[in-house]
Amino acid sequence: MKTPTLAVAVAGVALLAPAAGALAAEHARPQPRVVVADGAAGAVRVLDLASGRRLGRFGVAGPASLTVTDDGRHVLAAQSAQNRVDAIDGGAFTEPHGDHVHHHTQAPRLLPFALTVPKPVHVVPHGDEVAVFADGSGDAQVFPTAALKRRAAAVATARTGTPHHGVAVPHGDRVVISVADPASEDGALPATVQVRDRAGATLASADCRDLHGEASSASWAAFACADGIALIRPAGTPSHERIPYPARTNAEQRAFTLHTDAAGRRLVGNFGPRSLVVAHVASKTSRVVPVAARIASFGVDARSGAIVVLSTDGRLRRIDPANGRQTAVRRVVSRSFRPAWDRPSPKLTVRGGLAAISDPARTRVTVVRTGDLRPVQTLTVPGRPTSVALVGAG
Repeated sequence: MKTPTLAVAVAGVALLAPAAGALAAEHARPQPRVVVADGAAGAVRVLDLASGRRLGRFGVAGPASLTVTDDGRHVLAAQSAQNRVDAIDGGAFTEPHGDHVHHHTQAPRLLPFALTVPKPVHVVPHGDEVAVFADGSGDAQVFPTAALKRRAAAVATARTGTPHHGVAVPHGDRVVISVADPASEDGALPATVQVRDRAGATLASADCRDLHGEASSASWAAFACADGIALIRPAGTPSHERIPYPARTNAEQRAFTLHTDAAGRRLVGNFGPRSLVVAHVASKTSRVVPVAARIASFGVDARSGAIVVLSTDGRLRRIDPANGRQTAVRRVVSRSFRPAWDRPSPKLTVRGGLAAISDPARTRVTVVRTGDLRPVQTLTVPGRPTSVALVGAG
């Protein structure tokens, strides 16, 4: 395998955007907005949650997958087929002021920052940084969230030397990155995860066969492997531990997606078509949580730790992570569906005590509270609303 390197490049330039100095209105409470990407065209829309009003439409190169940065304000739109990532300021945000916070809104806008990289798929925010992994090169682009406001921004490149379907997590002065077996085919799942310093030197390495799925906290980064969850602590002298999966009843039972709560106490992953795995970070133990229907996607409410599952029968289910019981259920999609990553299909996002679910067939997005799944708003969205994000949710 080629020697890992960390280089610095300059981000590409997106379309012209409005001036950044527009005045922001102040509010007593958060003013959430819903950002929606069309699954069949290059369009991203921003809507006000309370009124349903459409606040902006931004043209991008193709259908996008949306990721919110950790500041809860900015959205990265990865267009894998078009080899491009654009950035949008959702225009709703919260700023701390000593012992209190201020909530603001302003017009959403397409930001100057853009990346042109081969097949960007996984976009991972952590703290005030973001990593974009390019499957087509096996490289990760790492940059501060503040860079999104600049047309020409320094971007660090962490190279692995082998194209693969991978991921990277910026973590303090380290980058945790997947590495493929150099003998594997392009696009294969990686076999190893490395901790590197910002100069590109490898400080630690852990086996993680068929790695897919990550989550992180202030002290660790976790990765879903074929035989368990690799828990990496990158700071100081890096260390790694393994959380084994529970006893499996079929070969499909392994995690491919991971989520955690704000405190980083638990990890939740999918575990076959009709179950989840809940792993406890402190004890390094895990258990199976059955789900009443086939899972399409799921999320975790960072505040409460509640698990929210979108199932293929069109229902949303709230599960208590402490006991695995289903505490609420609500239909949010008009009919049963098959999940898909390469065509319009219902998607779920969870943030700030809210869950948003797209329904491309009915051109709508439903938003509910994660505490009881009671509806907050149903938004009508033109086109084929697919990937969704929540900004300004507090």
